[in-house]
Amino acid sequence: MEKLKLYWAGGLFDGKEILGNYLMAHAFIEASEGTIELLLPQDFDLSGLSAGEIRDVNYSMLFTAGAIVANFDGHDLDSGTVAEFCTAKTLDTPCVLLRTDFRNSADQGSCADPWNLMCSSFPRTESLLAPAVSSMKLDSGRVVKDYPAQLAQKLLAALIRTVASAPVLPANRRAQRMRETAELLGGKMSALFPLERIAEIIRQQKNARNDFLAAMRAKNPLPD
Repeated sequence: MEKLKLYWAGGLFDGKEILGNYLMAHAFIEASEGTIELLLPQDFDLSGLSAGEIRDVNYSMLFTAGAIVANFDGHDLDSGTVAEFCTAKTLDTPCVLLRTDFRNSADQGSCADPWNLMCSSFPRTESLLAPAVSSMKLDSGRVVKDYPAQLAQKLLAALIRTVASAPVLPANRRAQRMRETAELLGGKMSALFPLERIAEIIRQQKNARNDFLAAMRAKNPLPD
């Protein structure tokens, strides 16, 4: 079975963000029951690398991912996360936008996504709004124990829906788009992603998508 590679995009500039990423991402992997390979940037040793090299490592993980979860918490969305999300959309990668922040920081009205409208309405994208404040009414021990697992189940359902959605681009156009995006990103991306490697990535992503959905269907019938 090919595991679905999942890139977890989010800020990692302080202890709260790093711990939150770890708790939520690893609870999600546990809920997936071995069907997902986690690509979490903070799990990789990037010491000694330049800023440009770190950027290329993160974009390289994003290129190989068959899906992405982007943490859209905060009054202002993390700029790096938005850059990664927009790049994923140029690659036709299924995305789940996760927001645990109860605040509405949008210009779209109260019934729409609670963030800037320029980050909404993309195909193969699910928004998951799961305000953590509702869980904070519990004692802190139960929050730490129960909330990540409960959130993971909601995330898994959202991921299944977006991964099951039909690709916008056929494989040949997606390969060309990936190649062009690598060239436009600059740095070492063009050298890292020749067409031969891109073709192998797309093959792996297709197999992983089929295996992931088959495993999910074996547990529960998927919606049409």
